Amino acid sequence: MILPTKKYAFIFDMDGVLTDNMKLHAASWVELFRDYGLEGLDPERYLVETAGMKGPDVLRYFLDPDISSQEAERLTELKDFLYRVNSRSLIKPLSGLHTFLEHAGMAGIALAVGTGSGAKNTDYVLGLLETKRFFRPSSAPIMSRRANPLRTYFSGRRNCLESNLRTVLFLKMRCRESKPRQERE
Repeated sequence: MILPTKKYAFIFDMDGVLTDNMKLHAASWVELFRDYGLEGLDPERYLVETAGMKGPDVLRYFLDPDISSQEAERLTELKDFLYRVNSRSLIKPLSGLHTFLEHAGMAGIALAVGTGSGAKNTDYVLGLLETKRFFRPSSAPIMSRRANPLRTYFSGRRNCLESNLRTVLFLKMRCRESKPRQERE
């Protein structure tokens, strides 16, 4: 193995990058919404309409634009509980993830997680994926308040032991339908 001459850090978003779990999150939201009378929503529609939104924003979008912060946090935690219970046997590491992380670690690359997930979900998913051992103890995941690539970058970067590392950020790609330029004008 050739070791890099410059110091590097790899920062990973967790959901949709270390594991393919976005539809599991979506299914949990759909189940919660059914209990509140919202019918006709499926996980695919949820993903298209809410890409990048955090729990309270999702609740304001689908249920009540005036929901209190306290109620939004309570329902988000309820959704997260549904997610953890319903996905126990479904969350798996992406193919080749452990090998990739092992090789990166052997090459001296600092590894960190920057995520918009809450602490319980982050600990839960990293445990199920058996990936905690790859991330340095000082690089415990820091959750950004909003799902945003730059916030993921900076929250993960704070976790790396050195600030002068060249950094590669691993994010899930979100594709949205876009009208051709002539139709927008």
